[in-house]
Amino acid sequence: LADLLTGLTQAEIARLVEGDYGYVPDGPPVYPTFEHHRHVGMPDLKQDVPLVRSWDFGFRHPAVTFHQFWRCRKMMVHWTTLDAMDDRMIEAIPFAEKVIAYTKTAYPIDPLMIEDCGDRAGAKVSDTGPGPILVLNQAPWNLSFVYKQCDVEPGLRMIRDFMRLPVCVCGESPFLVHRRCRYLIEGFQGGYHLKRDQAGKGLKEEPVKDGFYDDFMDSDRYAAEHHLRQELID
Repeated sequence: LADLLTGLTQAEIARLVEGDYGYVPDGPPVYPTFEHHRHVGMPDLKQDVPLVRSWDFGFRHPAVTFHQFWRCRKMMVHWTTLDAMDDRMIEAIPFAEKVIAYTKTAYPIDPLMIEDCGDRAGAKVSDTGPGPILVLNQAPWNLSFVYKQCDVEPGLRMIRDFMRLPVCVCGESPFLVHRRCRYLIEGFQGGYHLKRDQAGKGLKEEPVKDGFYDDFMDSDRYAAEHHLRQELID
């Protein structure tokens, strides 16, 4: 055990020694600044802080993550990710109805305190009609969607930098993911990884689109673009 603790990374210790969630790495992690012992915990829902649902739509594998952005008594910015949902081979409306029903059960919060966000692609009008964001903004769902163009590289850099922050003077980590978010944690640890070049090195800012981890991580990044960026500016 002593040899294992000496020779393994924190992520490997969590997986191989403590029996926690893990993955087999297949490339350099997109978020090398993620540390399981600092960034995974069991944050509670704050009733006086908006609950943000961030959506990544898609028929093959839609995903949504649940977040809260708040300031501690020292007025420092904190970002907690409380939950994540996904599904397979499902249209946007049935998936949204599942998410809405789950939210009512798992997070008893004033509906006016729930905000929804996503990428602008979900608000486009195509040959098949308006995108899911435009549809869900209307009755009977009436979700309060906000959306914008979310470029990949600036969002990745912002999240990495935020992860580097030390434990706040209030005693809590500024960036915390609930341990129930299995696949999100695996994505941060390296399930979401960079492409390799011919020499086997990671290509800068080119994450692999594997149709699974990248959907969770895109959802997470949309939340950061809409809420964390503004908090940091303020």
